[in-house]
Amino acid sequence: MVLKPATVAVVGAGPAGVAALKSLLDEGFDATAFERRPQVGGVWTASEDPGHVSSISCTKYQTSKFSCPIADYPVPDEYPLHVTAPLWGAYWRSYVSDTGLEQYIEFNKTAVSVKRNEEDTKWLLWFDDEEYAREFDKIVWATGCDTIPKLPRIEGQQRFEGRILHSIKYVDAQEFKDQNVIVLGLGNTAADIAVDLASQASKTYISHRRGAKILPRLNKEGKPLDFASSWSTTRMAYWMGEYLPKLYNTLTDWAISKMVLKAWGPQDPAWGFEPSPGCEDYSTPTINDELIPMVRGKKVESVSKIKAIIGPKMVLLDNGDLIDDIDAIVLGTGYNNDFGILNDALTWTVIDPKLPLPNLYQNVFPPEYPESIACICYPMVPESGGSLRELTAMAVAQVWAGKSNLPDQDTMWQWIYEYQPWLTHGRQKFDSHYKGKLKPYHWLRWVHECAGTGLYERIGWSSNAWKFWWSDRKFYKICADGVFTPHLYRLFDTGKRKAWPGAREAIIKVNEDRAALLSSKTKRRKENVGGELGNKLPKSVTTSSTTIHSSLTPSQP
Repeated sequence: MVLKPATVAVVGAGPAGVAALKSLLDEGFDATAFERRPQVGGVWTASEDPGHVSSISCTKYQTSKFSCPIADYPVPDEYPLHVTAPLWGAYWRSYVSDTGLEQYIEFNKTAVSVKRNEEDTKWLLWFDDEEYAREFDKIVWATGCDTIPKLPRIEGQQRFEGRILHSIKYVDAQEFKDQNVIVLGLGNTAADIAVDLASQASKTYISHRRGAKILPRLNKEGKPLDFASSWSTTRMAYWMGEYLPKLYNTLTDWAISKMVLKAWGPQDPAWGFEPSPGCEDYSTPTINDELIPMVRGKKVESVSKIKAIIGPKMVLLDNGDLIDDIDAIVLGTGYNNDFGILNDALTWTVIDPKLPLPNLYQNVFPPEYPESIACICYPMVPESGGSLRELTAMAVAQVWAGKSNLPDQDTMWQWIYEYQPWLTHGRQKFDSHYKGKLKPYHWLRWVHECAGTGLYERIGWSSNAWKFWWSDRKFYKICADGVFTPHLYRLFDTGKRKAWPGAREAIIKVNEDRAALLSSKTKRRKENVGGELGNKLPKSVTTSSTTIHSSLTPSQP
């Protein structure tokens, strides 16, 4: 008798959900993704629904396009070096279309309830437009990590006659034309909105309670921030962070401070960007190309934290200054993780009443149901977000397919008991960092082993790595020291996740394209030729997306 494949509901069809769907179909599961929006892409797809988190149109990916593609789908050559939100959404829609994944996705479907059946053998999933539940063997929770807006209450806000809105409801600067606006926060979203507002608002302020190290996407030589990130350098950094944390924090903070100084020169202390939290405070830099120039040019004014609203349009700042005639306050204060309807299916630990934590082994599997629930948007390490979700999805598919194993339940609980106090301590020091943050050194080894990428075994000091180096030295060097591209994830055939035949060609091309781009920038700089750095690829290395996607066909599910 032929057994039917296990049924899997993938809740969400953003980058994480699409990656999960692809990996599960590769392993023969009967998988279906459910997306509440009318199309894929998650936050990268614009939505008119104010309850949906969407990137504003001016948002750019923080890392270069060389380091963030889908593992088996190159970014089109004509895309700019740092891909904009609309283009990134189009990229994901193109991937789903080209790989035939659309037939496995149901759109405009909102999951509203989930629970175990009476026999405790399957999961019942209800949708808002259906009377009866659907039954599934397994559920992948892939609804994203930015889901519930943080809404800090401002003292006296009931007095305010203007608008107070969270960034989730921000569309564009046009609706604030000729108004005086305060943006609250100094993270990536707040910085993006402040810069966007400056083009239309009469006066734009950015208000913050602490400083931040602000970095541009490109350095003075026109190199992207991820230029120095290779497989080898990132593994060394993670090792140092694990075993020599004080040295790692000191060196990293020094390097970032040096980059900030080189990018912008001395900063006016009145801006309040220094002192800023560092690695020891679990903080990360804000990435923005225009905020510092706009503050320096007085198009955006940096002010201290809002203490209270003391009049219909008057704000009192933490340092005692008053700002009058304010029309709107935009809260760029970020989001909280939310497991939504899955909350009741998980167990929780409360070390800090302000921070209940889900009990998840490696921040993915609940020990009670590791064979049937996986949360792939919760883990957070310092690598490209979309690529991290894809890697996690590969690992989940391999575990459920029986090709990779999880430890026994006691071992999973022991990991959770050791991890949660560390995370709680970090959140108490710096409450803005992600709840799902992990120590990357051990976690990445675990997820790569489960996924079966073969990278740790073939790039490093093992016998397999020596064999790879001996037989293909030039390509080994490209993989180890070249662009840290997700195409590496599907390079080696290990018998686990599906390898991609086009991976080698894509890896070589990404490195050639980056070298040509940097060579072109160096030449233009020497010739003192004007033009915006990094906006577009040089014509000499530009080909059509049709050419690249026909020659490097992604693997079909």
